[in-house]
Amino acid sequence: MKKSIVLILSLCLLLTACGSKEKDKEKTAEESKTTVTQEAPKETPKETPKETSKDDASKDAAKPSDDLKTKKAEAEGFSFEYPESWQAYDLSELNQPMIKAAYADPAPKVAFADNVNVTSAPGNSGVTAKAIADLTVTQYESGALGDAMKDFKKISYDDKDKNSGVLIGEYTQGQSGIKVVLTQYIITGSPNMYTLSISYTKESYDNGGKEMAQKMLDSFTINKK
Repeated sequence: MKKSIVLILSLCLLLTACGSKEKDKEKTAEESKTTVTQEAPKETPKETPKETSKDDASKDAAKPSDDLKTKKAEAEGFSFEYPESWQAYDLSELNQPMIKAAYADPAPKVAFADNVNVTSAPGNSGVTAKAIADLTVTQYESGALGDAMKDFKKISYDDKDKNSGVLIGEYTQGQSGIKVVLTQYIITGSPNMYTLSISYTKESYDNGGKEMAQKMLDSFTINKK
């Protein structure tokens, strides 16, 4: 059971990373108009309130908050916020029913698009989030994902409420040599387990991505029936 869950996390990461790179190769105006065929979560615009300031210097300092504007994705079983400028990924290209939602930067500056995705799989209340995270780290460090993930290093793991946890790590995408920071929010339980996976280039993460990743984590909600 645990190994299959780790495989789900790894497969999701691998497919998203490859898909993001492919989207980067297609930098055309037509790309942004591609029809999304995923059973799209409903999107509700939501803006982060901007602080007002009396002097221009303070206003300039507050401008990065524009990058923290979000939209809300609502799907069967869960909802979360993601960057307003990101676009839904065509899940039909992945052919993986475990991936329930995916969004990515449509205009990346490098050969990797910052992205977020959500997977869902049958859960097991007897498996802890930490156990899943430990197995995941072991697989990531083993090099099993080839060029998609090299030299993975665990940065941190923190247990959260209701048998959930957040794993953060850094790796190099072998095909491009780009350093990526991966944040995975693992929510175990029954009947379903969810994983919110957020990938930012190291440069993006250090320049606002860390704050946005936290917003996405804080916003993730499992909808109870």
